[in-house]
Amino acid sequence: MFLADEPTVVKVKLHVNSFDSVTESSMDYSLNALITQEWTDKRLDFYDLIDAEYLELDAKLIHKIWVPDLYFPNEKYSYFHDVTVQNKMLHVYDKGQVIYKARISLTASCPMDLRRYPMDTQVCSLYMESLSANYLTSLWKSFLHTIGWYESPKTNMADANSHYCDFNGDTWECCLPIYVKDLNINDMACAKLSYLPQDIGFEADVLWNEKTIYKKSVSMRNPPALCEGLPYLTKVDICLVFYNVVFKADSFSACVKFRIDFYAYEEFKLKCFTVPLSTESQSSHHLFKRALFTDVSE
Repeated sequence: MFLADEPTVVKVKLHVNSFDSVTESSMDYSLNALITQEWTDKRLDFYDLIDAEYLELDAKLIHKIWVPDLYFPNEKYSYFHDVTVQNKMLHVYDKGQVIYKARISLTASCPMDLRRYPMDTQVCSLYMESLSANYLTSLWKSFLHTIGWYESPKTNMADANSHYCDFNGDTWECCLPIYVKDLNINDMACAKLSYLPQDIGFEADVLWNEKTIYKKSVSMRNPPALCEGLPYLTKVDICLVFYNVVFKADSFSACVKFRIDFYAYEEFKLKCFTVPLSTESQSSHHLFKRALFTDVSE
């Protein structure tokens, strides 16, 4: 809209309802917000012709009134909410003051430097510009409002601020960028070592963002196979596998199988055996069990 000798001043307020996601793979973020714009259109002055503080327009009639052509240049996609009706509101006050509100959801691009990933800090921006009018001035009516800071297992938002820019293009004017500072994208890694008393062994787990990416267990009851590659035949391994190993006070027993690894593998079970332990062996065995099962907190 053009006035005779001055630009139209539009006051903008952004209330962020939710900061939904940050995706480093596509370098963008999503939010849900209520955007409020306020300006004066003297053509809409109703000169106290109605006995009301303001005139409320139905959402179906808003398109008949001039509204600022505000848009987000770094937006990837967005939409207005319309459940159960269009989430828009326009009030016209005396002397032509107009207040226009709309609820939107959008995904905006955020170029990221991921060289320090996952211990990185990013700054994401949301720009607002006038698309077709360069004789329009946008001002912050108040600072950015949010319901709460965004937190997730991977990301937390530490701060947000805003400022103005002034850039005249062929048919547009740049204004009102918002910067979301200190957006930390921190993946979580965890290593867990568990003792398995039933197998007299240990189990190691490595988790990344609560998902297991590596798991390995070693036990004396089923120890790892003893393998040896055949000379000149690099694809063939001969393995001796002990399993069902049991230590008792007076004996040691186990089963043995023979395995040939060649692409697929063949197994040949040999036999199970029991070896009686001498007094000296029993003493060593008891010391070994005592070392394994003694509570270190005592």
